[in-house]
Amino acid sequence: MDPEALLSALTNENVAETVGDEVRLTNAFRERRGQIQSAFSAGERNLDEIESACKMVATEVGDHLVLTAAAIADIAGFDPTPAAASALALTRIEEPLRDEGTPEGFTAIRGEEIKAFLARNPESILYFWGRDCDPCSVVKTDLEELQAEAQIPENLGLAAVCGDDCYELINEEYDVVAAPTTVFCASGEPDARLTGAHQKATVASEIDMITGDWQLSIIVYQLQRLGTVGYIMLWIN
Repeated sequence: MDPEALLSALTNENVAETVGDEVRLTNAFRERRGQIQSAFSAGERNLDEIESACKMVATEVGDHLVLTAAAIADIAGFDPTPAAASALALTRIEEPLRDEGTPEGFTAIRGEEIKAFLARNPESILYFWGRDCDPCSVVKTDLEELQAEAQIPENLGLAAVCGDDCYELINEEYDVVAAPTTVFCASGEPDARLTGAHQKATVASEIDMITGDWQLSIIVYQLQRLGTVGYIMLWIN
């Protein structure tokens, strides 16, 4: 199938859409791909046939290509081989994964990949950032410094998502409405969140809560009275 015919077919099947001179993947397609990845990560979906077809059309086959082919097969009803060929063609028009705002040590993922990431990493930090966002740069630096100070356990999942590319999905699924937003997840579900830039001590306290160290966490309240500064130390039971 020539490129124009393929694009027309994928557009008719709601896999891709044309916005001005730009070709984009539809939200429905992205969501379906995310659902497939979640099912695959949970052992509920076998992608061996799709993977074999991808190996027939591509020299390098990664999870993203296989998941894209599987989503095309589901939505457009293509057989594995044409679905794999279509997925390979889509890699040439799909926008690259943005990672310039990703803190060092974090994995850059797409919005539709969040559920699968949480399935693999039940205790995680999800950092949502935006382009041209000064507070995002502050939070990025804070997260990197917390890692350098060993205040983020190595077994904690760390992922960063560019919210500009999936704002509708993260708003509906994770109640993220602004950048930067840092979501702390426990047992595979959002447990707490910080919107905007906060003191590193506040971020460290939230990390303690999801890693089981909350019993020993100290909440410090700053008191200003008679021109002096005092602190109250509370132990959480």
